[in-house]
Amino acid sequence: MKIGEINSAWENMGNAFYAMALKSWLSEKYPHHEVFECDEPFRPIRTSRCRRNRLQLTSIQDVDVFVCSGPILAQLLRKEHNLAAVIKDIIARDRSYALLSVSAAEMSMSEISATADFLNAYPPILFVTRDESTYLKFKQNVTMCKNGICTAFLVRFLEGIPEVQMDVPYFISSFYLSPEPYFKCEGSVIKDISEIRVVRRRPLMPFVKLGYSRHFECLRDDYPSVLADHRVVRIHQGFNPNCTLFNYAAPNSFVSYNPMSYLSLYKSCNFVISDRVHACVAALSYGHPVRMMTENDRCGVFTRFNLKKDSQGIMREIDEEVFQDRVGEFSEILDSVFK
Repeated sequence: MKIGEINSAWENMGNAFYAMALKSWLSEKYPHHEVFECDEPFRPIRTSRCRRNRLQLTSIQDVDVFVCSGPILAQLLRKEHNLAAVIKDIIARDRSYALLSVSAAEMSMSEISATADFLNAYPPILFVTRDESTYLKFKQNVTMCKNGICTAFLVRFLEGIPEVQMDVPYFISSFYLSPEPYFKCEGSVIKDISEIRVVRRRPLMPFVKLGYSRHFECLRDDYPSVLADHRVVRIHQGFNPNCTLFNYAAPNSFVSYNPMSYLSLYKSCNFVISDRVHACVAALSYGHPVRMMTENDRCGVFTRFNLKKDSQGIMREIDEEVFQDRVGEFSEILDSVFK
């Protein structure tokens, strides 16, 4: 069997984390199948003319099963993505598709209902969610729906992720929903993430959308390079390498085309403070505590592993028994088709 795992949309490195980890997992678990990465869909294409002009690679590639993951459900029926047309073409060519580790976060109830109708009309061979909320939204109307995990938690199994050796310990700060907060601590040594006090920072232009106002963050001069004995490393995951004023507005900022480099930094850090789900997922997978600075439907990926925030918003290491149980359940679901 030829399994094509769709891995695109790397303008957000979190997408690369769960897609690469899933591809690696499938390759190692099912060596009798040929598993490779392919493209489709890409970032939203706004005009019908541009959509017509784009070469649709999935209509050419010799694949038996296409695997989609992440926030792919929202892309099924939204015009700018129109993944439904891709799925219909796959079915028309007598091929199959699977939805693994998918999320319905930020979808309206009308979109969920329409998507359920589409999935029943064009059923995937597997439909596995990554969070409890998505599972509960679909299980009544799509009988094949299974409760799974976010495959970004599997990055710990990726090979070839080197350690990062710095002259001092470091923690990672990664923010996109709001400006990076002020970090404060008592003393000259940080022994635990709980010792850091976080104070919200107002945007420089509070009445302008953050997507625009954040480009003026380079005007600030109060982002610290170090906090006590730790270096502050700032990772940009939702990434446009051309926005240099934003990307490098603060010391120790990191942007790369290479997702492995991001994972190296998460693997070797002491802890993470972020409002990004997959920044926290990567750190937790490598055994580091995190402070998750937001709460929304996408955070359901944490509760699947019984991870709960304390009063400071801190989540500690994953219980290894729980981790193995959840991964085992996910593995059994995949075995029903791919073994």
